[in-house]
Amino acid sequence: MNEHCTPEANRNTFDGDAISRADREFLASLGDHPLVRHPLYSVPPPPLPNYAALPAGGAEAAQKASFAATLDWLLINYAYCKSAFMGKGGIISLVDGEMGSIASLRGFMQPYALVSEGPRKGIKTRSVVDDWMKHPLRAHIDKVQTRPDKSRPTFVEDGLTVYNRYWPPAHPTSGGEIETFKTFFAHLVPDEKERTWFWNYLAHKARKPWVPMVAIIMVAEEFGSGRGTLFEILALVFGEDYVVPCEFGELTKTSAGARFNDRLANALIATVDEAVAEDGEQRTQRRFNYEALKNAIEPSPTARRRFEKKGHDAYAQRSARSTFIATQHRDVVKLPRADRRVSVITCGAKMTAAQRAEIRAWMAVPENIGALHRALLATPAVPLEIFDPFGDPPPFAGRLEMIGMGETRLEDAYGAAIDALDGFPLFTMTQAQRLISYFGDYRTGDWSDKARHTVAKNAYRLRERGEPSNRIKYRKRDEIIYARTKADQQLWRPADTQMIVKQLDMAEAMIVRLVNTGMTDIETRLEEIRRERKQEEAKARLEEIRRGQEEKDED
Repeated sequence: MNEHCTPEANRNTFDGDAISRADREFLASLGDHPLVRHPLYSVPPPPLPNYAALPAGGAEAAQKASFAATLDWLLINYAYCKSAFMGKGGIISLVDGEMGSIASLRGFMQPYALVSEGPRKGIKTRSVVDDWMKHPLRAHIDKVQTRPDKSRPTFVEDGLTVYNRYWPPAHPTSGGEIETFKTFFAHLVPDEKERTWFWNYLAHKARKPWVPMVAIIMVAEEFGSGRGTLFEILALVFGEDYVVPCEFGELTKTSAGARFNDRLANALIATVDEAVAEDGEQRTQRRFNYEALKNAIEPSPTARRRFEKKGHDAYAQRSARSTFIATQHRDVVKLPRADRRVSVITCGAKMTAAQRAEIRAWMAVPENIGALHRALLATPAVPLEIFDPFGDPPPFAGRLEMIGMGETRLEDAYGAAIDALDGFPLFTMTQAQRLISYFGDYRTGDWSDKARHTVAKNAYRLRERGEPSNRIKYRKRDEIIYARTKADQQLWRPADTQMIVKQLDMAEAMIVRLVNTGMTDIETRLEEIRRERKQEEAKARLEEIRRGQEEKDED
């Protein structure tokens, strides 16, 4: 059951406990596979007969019985996989997913071979693997995937039988405590809002491990705040095979082995212990890092990502990977304001020796890990306005700071100019440049062309080149007209020149008054200007009504 199928528009109908309970029941059902319930599944192969203790003439019958029992065991525990070894084919264990050649299985099962004497007194050996290969009930696997949202060990999708490599760890179902973890977690994430959001994030990952969600950058002032310890705890909770440590360069494609990323294909969580300064100290490099990173951390559960194993063909598959990045650099990537993939959490101070010893002792008790896992699963789901696994990351202080530190002087000035134009839907390139010059304090230097490019890239041209009136004569210049937003562009596109000029005049009056007031209390002055504009519009409307009434009376 998914929260997004729930009528969340009405808070009174939202039942987080019911959603959480349904998720737990669904997770439990994934392991209830008919194969798992078979008594021969995941048990050792049948014991070999004790031929020395058998009476005379009984060895042949015992050997045949052992052969038949072993064949039954093979049919339950092994399958043929045509995609093994780059399409050459091989065998796959239905218990642990380990692949091998048919020859290796034949060698493993050699003690169970049926040995008989031929008509010419020669020794004939009949391998149980050969009978298994020809058996009509032999299982066949078309693909191998890691799918936490599907049944285990096999499922059928699009007519193909898929072996599911995902096997969650088995935790103790009782005992343990999580108060020690709560104390540790409160120290790691001091802000209560951030901590609550992070807990809901982890709870959602426990209930729906196949959903990748946004990446989390964990920023700390110094080493030792507990981020690495948290990563180790997550490995214990979700399974060491599914919490994969990696380097920042693997995600940004800057490290030598970044191309061969197959080990991340099956990860539920990827952790970066430290995104260091040289990974992102230059502005251009930080921008390149983000462009590469956003493809690696795409939160869509249906998006397919490219993976490649050395010596094998590249392939694409869905990925359930959520990414946690630890860093001491508040500007490790150049995060744009429109980003929808990265949340930033601010971590606490360095742990004391006593705090480290306490959480380490807690981690060593399996019952405590089981208690934490149960607590995450039992956490009631919350409405989307509190936690949205698919929505924009919350505007925590660390995220806003990272965005601000990533902006250039020109980008910051353009943002301020657009904010100043709130309420003024249309403007010219010249007007935009004057505002950028004002907010960016540009007096000399080669900034004009860059400003024009920034406006053209981010604002919305009212009419494209080649369309009628795509330029308008305004204040003795042929001007390109821009709309502040996409909605403004659609609304004002059919307007005539006279209406457009009127809007430009109002924007011009605002800019003149703003620039003349200086930099003191800009927000207050902008609000006054907007209020004056509304008063002017009201007066103009009243005057229009009065004139209309006078003309009506004359008639």
